[in-house]
Amino acid sequence: MTTASKAALFTAARRKHIEPFFKDKDVSFITFTGAGDGVQVINGIPTPASIGRKAIIAVKVHKIAPITEENFAREIAFVEIFKNPLECLSCIAQVTRR
Repeated sequence: MTTASKAALFTAARRKHIEPFFKDKDVSFITFTGAGDGVQVINGIPTPASIGRKAIIAVKVHKIAPITEENFAREIAFVEIFKNPLECLSCIAQVTRR
């Protein structure tokens, strides 16, 4: 994949997933996971099938928007999670959505 192709994919991912996380108070999670030779970005908590070995999840501490340079450090928590615990989190997330 060329550098230009990677840049285009990142731009598309940023518009679809990253920007809403920073601008929309109702988007509470964003997940970064390995995908081939790049990074897949999805909103929400991943399912075990959606990641390889691990993922990094950014979680808003409070439901606020927008996230800015000034409030980023106190409003975002990062969690590194591995595939096996995701099975448990996926079950918990499904139960709490009901």
